[in-house]
Amino acid sequence: MDLKDSLRVSPRKILILGPNQTSFDTLPSNRVAEAADSRWRQGNPTTPQEDTILYAPQGTKNVSRNYFDDAVENIYAADSSQSPMPTGPISFFSGPQVSERANGKAWGLLTDLTCSVTHPYHGLELINITAMDKWELPTTSSTFYESAFSGNETYYQAQFLVDMNPGLFYEGQASFGVNYKYLIASNGVIDGTVSDYTNSSSLPVPGSLELVMWQAYKAPFSPDPIFSNISSHPSVVSSLWPYDNTTYLGYAIRCSINSTVGFARLDAATHAYSNFVPEAASPGQELIGLPEQLNEYPGMLGIQSIVYASSFTTAILKYAAPPVCQPGDSATCNPWYGANVATKGEPQLMQEAGHPTAKNLQYPTLSPERMKLAMYKMFGEAAIAMMASGLGTWTGELHGLDKANDMVPGKVPWQFVVALLSLWTIITVVPNYWTFWDRRWAAMLDGFEMFRLGAEWRPAVWKLEKGEFVECDALLDVPGMVGDMEPASSRGFVGLGSAVARAGNRKFVYDRDT
Repeated sequence: MDLKDSLRVSPRKILILGPNQTSFDTLPSNRVAEAADSRWRQGNPTTPQEDTILYAPQGTKNVSRNYFDDAVENIYAADSSQSPMPTGPISFFSGPQVSERANGKAWGLLTDLTCSVTHPYHGLELINITAMDKWELPTTSSTFYESAFSGNETYYQAQFLVDMNPGLFYEGQASFGVNYKYLIASNGVIDGTVSDYTNSSSLPVPGSLELVMWQAYKAPFSPDPIFSNISSHPSVVSSLWPYDNTTYLGYAIRCSINSTVGFARLDAATHAYSNFVPEAASPGQELIGLPEQLNEYPGMLGIQSIVYASSFTTAILKYAAPPVCQPGDSATCNPWYGANVATKGEPQLMQEAGHPTAKNLQYPTLSPERMKLAMYKMFGEAAIAMMASGLGTWTGELHGLDKANDMVPGKVPWQFVVALLSLWTIITVVPNYWTFWDRRWAAMLDGFEMFRLGAEWRPAVWKLEKGEFVECDALLDVPGMVGDMEPASSRGFVGLGSAVARAGNRKFVYDRDT
């Protein structure tokens, strides 16, 4: 047995940095959306910082501390293969941010998430679209968009009005070579004083988020191989944008979410949660900001609203204001660029059409599979951000881990095992080779030999008077089981004889008649 460094659960309670059941609903939803968006754009694995993790359901095999990121990357790999497999929902528990590895009971956010690539014209529930310029969202439509440009309203005002509802058409711009536009809709509210996780009767919170992404290339930029390949994807359609007579390729992503809050038991060894019990958050009370300033009501919105207000719209939650990121303001604040860097898209210098010596910096086209991965990652970052910041440190029922030593089976060197096997082989095999060429002392025990054995004992057997070997005097006449039956002959024969079968120079035969 060998000693191995390990950890054991300590009676020591650890400092908790994230929110608890009381402070969760006092956090501004906008701060959470901005934090999620910032982490999403860094392109790092979707996992919390340091020793905080997203926990897998109990019983999940081979769980690492990067459980959620591993799961979505595996889905992306399957989607990108020649034969993608259907995937079920990803369940994960986001506990409060902690200062060290934790074990015990904690209050947090439990999420079941499924995202899928679908056809824009059929397969969506919140967005009804028949062409790039013919669509309806839950509270607006392409007709409203067209009227906004036919009158005196500016794009800024049209965007402002659309953003008051959980749906948005973003005209987009050229971002690193690609012209993009998109539709997005959510079933969650984004304004008012609503708190989605404070009413036990409304848990879990059902959610959905749908996105239709359009992409095209205009001179002097050249389409990359990804753009050429996605045209054959079964969920990709082409449509003409009449305002600039450009044909775009589009696809849709739909995400279904169920989220709730409550207590779960966290296992530091298996990175899994168990025994989840739903329990609503305490309602927030305090209003942040003065009446004449930007009012930001406390109260955590559903995770689908947090994702909606991230890079995809940059909407200001719970306040009627235009999105932060406007077309033309920045080449990097838009969601197309954010999704590219979140999924590790690498820019390349592409040959400019019509100019052999000119090259342009372009980011790759977002394939349906990469856009789906980007959506998964944004939901993961939102769940992390919702539990990542509280109102100071506190202690609960989470315990830390202390160093310990375990006794584990030692490892035997392979050379030692080979030596033992070699020695066993020599002991058992070599003697057989030593006597292999010698003549046998006796024939094999077959039916005739058994007959001969009975014949040799015949006189003694006839003298038996009882049916058992008790005081059987007749056996005294039996000289022994093995002896030399031809002691006077030059060659001995092993049988039931009284003479001792002596070794030495004497030879024995196995056939008495030879």
